[in-house]
Amino acid sequence: MWLRNFLRKKDFLRKKDFLRKKDFLRKKDFLRKNLNQKKIKMSKLTFILKIYIIYYMEKIINFFYLNDNKSSFPKNFNKKNIIYKLYILSAFFYSFWGVLILTKFKDTIPNLKNILFIQGILLIIQSIFSYFADVKSNGKKSNWHIYDRLISIFNTIFIFSNILWLPYIDISIYIITLIGGLILLKKSRQSRHNLKYNDYLIYHILWHLWFPLGILLWLLYNYFNNINYKNF
Repeated sequence: MWLRNFLRKKDFLRKKDFLRKKDFLRKKDFLRKNLNQKKIKMSKLTFILKIYIIYYMEKIINFFYLNDNKSSFPKNFNKKNIIYKLYILSAFFYSFWGVLILTKFKDTIPNLKNILFIQGILLIIQSIFSYFADVKSNGKKSNWHIYDRLISIFNTIFIFSNILWLPYIDISIYIITLIGGLILLKKSRQSRHNLKYNDYLIYHILWHLWFPLGILLWLLYNYFNNINYKNF
């Protein structure tokens, strides 16, 4: 009798253990399948995201000509005329304003003194790249064209990030400067594309002049008004 009860309990425990293992395996299998499905979904999402990144990166690269190291400017252009000489001189406009920022206007805005110091240095560096790209490599295939565009994009973003901590009048000066500069750049490219090289030189001179003039206007506004930026 006791043996029969013992065997019955043993059989019951064995079945219970079997059911427990079966349930555990079922849950394990469910979790594995669920995880695999999530991985598949994540891999699809990652793939789609990569496609979008590549697409828009290509758009940005093409828009700023970051994959183009060629220059369509004619090699036989008369480089002795007054417009071309002004074009050469315009490459140094950035360094001129950069030196002014580092000297005359270094204490104009004490709260932004360190940022303006860096921006002054960057404007001088911009002149070097502009000279080698727009003058020395004009009409030639050279990576200076790409380097010049890259540092120009970086400097524009960095300098115009000043609007994050400036009052409304200052922001207005920056926005007008940015819009005007981009219009001149577009006109410059259109003239070059249409083979109107004299117009291209004029618009490019103005493009080199416009941003430094905008920054100078902003600094003069602060210089004569003695604005305390701690209040903003």
